[in-house]
Amino acid sequence: RKHDGHEILVNMPEDFPQVVADKGRLEQVVVNLYENAIKYSYPETPIYVDVKQDGAKAVLEFKNKCDVIPLKKLKSLFDKFVRLDDEMTRTTRGSGLGLFIVKGLIEAMKGSVELFSDEEYGFQAKVSLNIAKDE
Repeated sequence: RKHDGHEILVNMPEDFPQVVADKGRLEQVVVNLYENAIKYSYPETPIYVDVKQDGAKAVLEFKNKCDVIPLKKLKSLFDKFVRLDDEMTRTTRGSGLGLFIVKGLIEAMKGSVELFSDEEYGFQAKVSLNIAKDE
């Protein structure tokens, strides 16, 4: 699939277990992280979404190609009204609430979210949620 010139590459096992989450809230999280990955990536580069199991956790990783984000800035992106401010984002609209909301929703579902940045993937968001136990 392509969106805004970006190919979306989703890597998820077909028999992936269910997670403990509110469907609507999880959808909001996924859409937000997906839109951020597109908005803040180099033009015409792929967006990667990897879904895997790590013990009793489901891990969703959203990754793009963009400039490395300094650690101090990365840590502030979960704060209210904070946005990346550079040449790439000056033309995009946004309130700076997206990642603040994502963090709140994920934590309400007893999960966690972390951000990373390196030379290979400028923006990486890693969401961990509990896998549902078989009843």
